Amino acid sequence: MCICDLGNPYSSTRLLLHTSTPDRLLCREKELSFIEKFIKCTLLGTNPGSLYMSGAPGTGKTASLTKILEKLQVTENLCQIIFLNCMSIKVSQSIFVRLANELSTTCKYNSKNAFKYLENFFVGTGSKILLVLDEIDQLESNNPDVLYKLFELPFFPNFRLTLIGIANALDLTERILPRLQTKGSCLPALLQFTPYSMPQIVSIIQERLGKVGGDIIDPMAIQFCARKVSSMSGDIRKAFDILKRAIEIVELEIRKSPALGNKKVNISHVSAVCNQMFNSQLAVNNTYDGGLPLQQKLIICTLMASLKDNAIKEILISKLYECYCKVCKSRQINCLSEEEYNNACSLLDSQGILSLTASKTKDFRSLKVSLRLQENELEHALQDKTLMSSILACGIPK
Repeated sequence: MCICDLGNPYSSTRLLLHTSTPDRLLCREKELSFIEKFIKCTLLGTNPGSLYMSGAPGTGKTASLTKILEKLQVTENLCQIIFLNCMSIKVSQSIFVRLANELSTTCKYNSKNAFKYLENFFVGTGSKILLVLDEIDQLESNNPDVLYKLFELPFFPNFRLTLIGIANALDLTERILPRLQTKGSCLPALLQFTPYSMPQIVSIIQERLGKVGGDIIDPMAIQFCARKVSSMSGDIRKAFDILKRAIEIVELEIRKSPALGNKKVNISHVSAVCNQMFNSQLAVNNTYDGGLPLQQKLIICTLMASLKDNAIKEILISKLYECYCKVCKSRQINCLSEEEYNNACSLLDSQGILSLTASKTKDFRSLKVSLRLQENELEHALQDKTLMSSILACGIPK
């Protein structure tokens, strides 16, 4: 990724293909309407309720919820909102301890008294509470009582709790929670997000690109990208990544041959990226793991550990550098200078392993870093190395 010149049309277009929640969410009108109606009836109304939102990654679940909460101005002034990513919950039963300690400002609770505290806290005439549990299927275990309790809580008499669970699994409530079927009043509302279709992906990309002057991506390349992504996953984020990486290829070609001028991204560029991305498992096993230098492997594993430890999907590049230095120090390995580290991150971005996303300030230190490949792909390739598996198991040193 070229980060030095954010004023050229290629950089401007790349910035538009970010994966954060856009100003306008296309092709999710039905889902947005469903969520809005649910929020009005429960959180802003008098009805108890829970909602389970399911769908594959990159189908707009969290973005849709965020957009409706913004639209209805559901803020901390109206109610107490608690977002928890269940990836950070090591033992499913500890969700109640985590929740009790989030709500309490005076005491620390444990597994013996947390649920009792919650029962007392949720009763009363105070402001309503919206609990959003992302990756809620991570709480699935041999004992489904935790999930049962969570989905039953909003229906307890006089409770002021609304629950929204978000996950990939489409059949969670049927497969894990059949007992809820016998308690009809406790059934959550169900909202499924289907993968984006080819026309939808094209519309979303065109809407994004319409915000920048010029036309640097051939329309046929956009259609090719949309067709490929819709057939593989329907993950809109994959489409954005493919086009950003295709733009980087064109920028590299222009740097090598300036006479090319403002060359367009065409189908061949997009096809090359698709071949690399959708064969990423093979690429990781055969190329990246065998050929990456130690310092780049350390950066990758530090990123994976940081995202897991904090239950986040991206991290500031400057913050990641701090974590990387801690990891190196704890293992008595010399760390790269910040400039060398930045160059290594840029290289990993160009290889399609990491993604560097520019912020509004366009400052290098405020770039956000995320994984482009699936975590399990990288873990599978790296965990047989003693040092790498140790980093992933131990997390970031304090």
